[in-house]
Amino acid sequence: MKDAAHITYSAESIDATASGINWLKWTTLFGFWTLFSFLYANQIYFEMRHTPGMNHSWWRIAFWQLAVWYAWGFLTPIILGLGRRFPGEGASWLRSLAIHLPFSVIVAATHVAAATYLKMLIKPFDVWSSMDPFMAQYRGELRVFFLFDFFVFWAILGVGYAFDYHERYRERESLASQLKAQLAQAQLESLKMQLHPHFLFNTLHTIAGLVRSNERHSAINMIAGLSDLLRHALE
Repeated sequence: MKDAAHITYSAESIDATASGINWLKWTTLFGFWTLFSFLYANQIYFEMRHTPGMNHSWWRIAFWQLAVWYAWGFLTPIILGLGRRFPGEGASWLRSLAIHLPFSVIVAATHVAAATYLKMLIKPFDVWSSMDPFMAQYRGELRVFFLFDFFVFWAILGVGYAFDYHERYRERESLASQLKAQLAQAQLESLKMQLHPHFLFNTLHTIAGLVRSNERHSAINMIAGLSDLLRHALE
């Protein structure tokens, strides 16, 4: 019962740890994109502030940038998952490239479309926001931001590959350390198995000598000690 309870407790601990790690990853991910969006919003705001007549609301620009960059936040797990499914190493790198390349084009074009729609919806530049139809604005935004979004996709993929490589390296190091410890333990156990017969032989030989010398009390004490030692070894 105790073993079953211990196993159940261990499983619950592992699940709780995994859940905590997942929450930490998501928090870190969106924390990064939040920081990046505010930095980008500040850059846009202060650049336009020096232009006459461009007194826009910082909050509206920040909200727009949050929406735009959070889109990358939701796309990041998909990109990383695709990267793990099709790693860019080994003999399959060409096949992976053939998958990632068109997908990056689709993602970049889709993100530009989403950013264009959000820009029309939020109107971060107040009266200076364009009133052109969506497709007209989308074509203009596509010419300006497609390559940028294309490189953002590959940057996310590259960072994902770097983290995966680092994790695999740590796992290999941990496995090598465990194997080394197990080998040392196996060698120690083997040494113990080799020493036990000699130890018993020497002990019994000493007891026999004590008996022949009529040192019965010492012989009895040694037999009792040997008995205790063997009992502890078998437990």
